[in-house]
Amino acid sequence: MTLLNDYLPRGIVVLDASALINLLGCRECVAVLEGLGTKCLMEERTLKEVRTHPIPGCNHAEPVHALLSSGALEEIRMTDVEYENYLTFVSGPLGARLDDGESAALAISGRAASIVLDERKARRRAASDANVRQDLTIASTLQLMLTSGHRQAWSVQKVRDLVVAARLNARMGVPKIDTALLQELLAS
Repeated sequence: MTLLNDYLPRGIVVLDASALINLLGCRECVAVLEGLGTKCLMEERTLKEVRTHPIPGCNHAEPVHALLSSGALEEIRMTDVEYENYLTFVSGPLGARLDDGESAALAISGRAASIVLDERKARRRAASDANVRQDLTIASTLQLMLTSGHRQAWSVQKVRDLVVAARLNARMGVPKIDTALLQELLAS
Protein backbone atom coordinates (compact mmCIF):
# COMPACT_ATOMS: atom_id res chain seq x y z
CA MET A 1 0.00 0.00 0.00
CA THR A 2 1.31 3.44 -0.87
CA LEU A 3 1.17 6.37 1.52
CA LEU A 4 -1.17 8.34 -0.74
CA ASN A 5 -4.27 6.21 -1.02
CA ASP A 6 -8.06 6.24 -0.86
CA TYR A 7 -8.69 6.20 2.88
CA LEU A 8 -12.23 7.51 2.36
CA PRO A 9 -14.85 5.76 0.27
CA ARG A 10 -16.29 7.61 -2.69
CA GLY A 11 -19.34 9.54 -1.60
CA ILE A 12 -20.39 12.45 0.55
CA VAL A 13 -18.13 13.42 3.47
CA VAL A 14 -19.26 15.14 6.69
CA LEU A 15 -16.69 17.45 8.26
CA ASP A 16 -16.28 18.41 11.89
CA ALA A 17 -15.07 21.94 12.67
CA SER A 18 -11.57 20.75 13.60
CA ALA A 19 -11.16 19.22 10.14
CA LEU A 20 -12.01 22.51 8.40
CA ILE A 21 -9.76 24.45 10.80
CA ASN A 22 -6.92 22.07 9.97
CA LEU A 23 -7.58 22.49 6.25
CA LEU A 24 -7.60 26.27 6.62
CA GLY A 25 -4.22 25.93 8.32
CA CYS A 26 -2.75 24.02 5.36
CA ARG A 27 -3.37 27.14 3.19
CA GLU A 28 -4.90 25.13 0.32
CA CYS A 29 -8.26 24.05 1.72
CA VAL A 30 -10.15 24.67 -1.52
CA ALA A 31 -7.75 22.53 -3.55
CA VAL A 32 -7.80 19.75 -0.95
CA LEU A 33 -11.59 19.52 -0.71
CA GLU A 34 -12.17 19.93 -4.44
CA GLY A 35 -9.60 17.19 -5.00
CA LEU A 36 -11.78 14.69 -3.17
CA GLY A 37 -14.14 14.82 -6.13
CA THR A 38 -17.17 14.70 -3.87
CA LYS A 39 -19.29 17.04 -1.83
CA CYS A 40 -18.48 17.74 1.81
CA LEU A 41 -21.24 18.67 4.24
CA MET A 42 -21.13 20.77 7.38
CA GLU A 43 -24.10 21.39 9.60
CA GLU A 44 -24.64 25.09 10.31
CA ARG A 45 -23.76 24.67 14.01
CA THR A 46 -20.49 23.00 13.07
CA LEU A 47 -19.59 25.73 10.57
CA LYS A 48 -20.27 28.38 13.24
CA GLU A 49 -17.49 26.82 15.33
CA VAL A 50 -15.03 27.92 12.68
CA ARG A 51 -14.78 31.48 13.96
CA THR A 52 -11.15 32.46 13.58
CA HIS A 53 -8.63 31.47 10.97
CA PRO A 54 -5.76 29.43 12.43
CA ILE A 55 -3.16 31.61 10.70
CA PRO A 56 -2.75 34.96 12.52
CA GLY A 57 -3.87 37.88 10.39
CA CYS A 58 -5.91 35.71 8.03
CA ASN A 59 -9.66 35.76 7.68
CA HIS A 60 -11.48 32.47 7.20
CA ALA A 61 -14.47 34.05 5.46
CA GLU A 62 -12.80 34.16 2.05
CA PRO A 63 -11.70 30.50 1.80
CA VAL A 64 -14.96 29.28 3.38
CA HIS A 65 -16.92 31.37 0.86
CA ALA A 66 -14.79 29.89 -1.94
CA LEU A 67 -15.52 26.36 -0.68
CA LEU A 68 -19.24 27.05 -0.49
CA SER A 69 -19.28 28.76 -3.91
CA SER A 70 -17.41 25.92 -5.59
CA GLY A 71 -19.80 23.33 -4.21
CA ALA A 72 -16.99 21.41 -2.52
CA LEU A 73 -18.59 22.35 0.82
CA GLU A 74 -22.30 22.60 1.51
CA GLU A 75 -23.75 24.09 4.69
CA ILE A 76 -26.90 22.24 5.72
CA ARG A 77 -29.45 22.30 8.51
CA MET A 78 -30.47 19.25 10.53
CA THR A 79 -33.85 17.63 10.01
CA ASP A 80 -36.11 17.17 13.04
CA VAL A 81 -34.99 13.53 13.40
CA GLU A 82 -31.32 14.52 13.11
CA TYR A 83 -31.91 17.21 15.74
CA GLU A 84 -33.22 14.57 18.15
CA ASN A 85 -30.00 12.58 17.55
CA TYR A 86 -27.97 15.76 18.02
CA LEU A 87 -29.52 16.20 21.46
CA THR A 88 -28.40 12.71 22.50
CA PHE A 89 -24.79 13.57 21.60
CA VAL A 90 -24.68 17.06 23.09
CA SER A 91 -26.51 16.19 26.32
CA GLY A 92 -25.18 12.74 27.06
CA PRO A 93 -23.42 11.74 30.26
CA LEU A 94 -20.64 14.14 31.29
CA GLY A 95 -17.79 11.87 30.16
CA ALA A 96 -19.44 11.11 26.82
CA ARG A 97 -20.95 14.53 26.04
CA LEU A 98 -19.72 16.09 22.80
CA ASP A 99 -19.51 19.74 21.78
CA ASP A 100 -22.10 21.32 19.48
CA GLY A 101 -20.07 20.92 16.29
CA GLU A 102 -19.16 17.27 16.80
CA SER A 103 -22.73 16.49 17.85
CA ALA A 104 -24.15 18.20 14.77
CA ALA A 105 -21.65 16.45 12.49
CA LEU A 106 -22.60 13.07 13.93
CA ALA A 107 -26.30 13.89 13.71
CA ILE A 108 -26.09 14.45 9.93
CA SER A 109 -23.66 11.60 9.28
CA GLY A 110 -26.47 9.40 7.98
CA ARG A 111 -26.33 11.45 4.77
CA ALA A 112 -22.71 10.51 4.07
CA ALA A 113 -20.30 7.69 3.32
CA SER A 114 -17.72 9.05 5.79
CA ILE A 115 -17.18 11.56 8.57
CA VAL A 116 -13.95 13.36 9.41
CA LEU A 117 -13.33 13.55 13.17
CA ASP A 118 -9.99 13.96 14.90
CA GLU A 119 -10.95 14.05 18.60
CA ARG A 120 -10.77 10.73 20.42
CA LYS A 121 -14.05 11.07 22.32
CA ALA A 122 -16.03 11.91 19.17
CA ARG A 123 -14.41 9.06 17.22
CA ARG A 124 -15.14 6.62 20.03
CA ARG A 125 -18.76 7.80 20.20
CA ALA A 126 -19.14 7.57 16.41
CA ALA A 127 -17.86 3.99 16.44
CA SER A 128 -20.16 2.82 19.23
CA ASP A 129 -23.36 4.88 19.25
CA ALA A 130 -26.59 3.29 18.07
CA ASN A 131 -27.56 6.55 16.34
CA VAL A 132 -24.57 6.30 13.96
CA ARG A 133 -24.61 3.90 11.00
CA GLN A 134 -22.19 1.03 11.48
CA ASP A 135 -20.98 1.23 7.86
CA LEU A 136 -19.96 4.89 8.20
CA THR A 137 -16.22 5.38 7.63
CA ILE A 138 -14.64 7.42 10.41
CA ALA A 139 -11.62 9.21 9.00
CA SER A 140 -9.11 11.78 10.20
CA THR A 141 -8.06 15.04 8.59
CA LEU A 142 -4.74 13.37 7.77
CA GLN A 143 -6.53 10.57 5.91
CA LEU A 144 -8.66 13.15 4.07
CA MET A 145 -5.52 15.01 2.95
CA LEU A 146 -3.79 11.80 1.85
CA THR A 147 -6.91 10.75 -0.07
CA SER A 148 -7.17 14.11 -1.80
CA GLY A 149 -3.49 13.96 -2.73
CA HIS A 150 -3.93 10.47 -4.14
CA ARG A 151 -6.99 11.41 -6.19
CA GLN A 152 -5.17 14.43 -7.64
CA ALA A 153 -1.88 12.57 -8.22
CA TRP A 154 -0.02 15.04 -6.00
CA SER A 155 3.47 14.20 -4.87
CA VAL A 156 4.04 12.92 -1.36
CA GLN A 157 6.17 16.04 -0.81
CA LYS A 158 3.24 18.33 -1.62
CA VAL A 159 0.92 16.50 0.78
CA ARG A 160 3.65 16.47 3.43
CA ASP A 161 4.06 20.25 3.07
CA LEU A 162 0.30 20.73 3.49
CA VAL A 163 0.22 18.53 6.60
CA VAL A 164 3.24 20.32 8.08
CA ALA A 165 1.51 23.68 7.46
CA ALA A 166 -1.71 22.43 9.07
CA ARG A 167 0.22 21.15 12.09
CA LEU A 168 2.07 24.46 12.40
CA ASN A 169 -0.80 26.86 11.72
CA ALA A 170 -3.78 24.96 13.14
CA ARG A 171 -1.97 22.67 15.58
CA MET A 172 -3.45 19.71 13.71
CA GLY A 173 -3.25 16.57 15.77
CA VAL A 174 -3.81 13.05 14.55
CA PRO A 175 -5.65 10.19 16.20
CA LYS A 176 -3.40 7.54 17.76
CA ILE A 177 -4.41 5.09 15.07
CA ASP A 178 -2.80 7.41 12.47
CA THR A 179 0.49 8.04 14.30
CA ALA A 180 2.46 5.60 12.13
CA LEU A 181 0.92 7.10 8.99
CA LEU A 182 1.98 10.60 10.08
CA GLN A 183 5.49 9.43 10.94
CA GLU A 184 5.84 7.77 7.55
CA LEU A 185 4.65 10.91 5.80
CA LEU A 186 6.98 13.20 7.76
CA ALA A 187 9.93 10.87 7.11
CA SER A 188 9.30 10.76 3.36
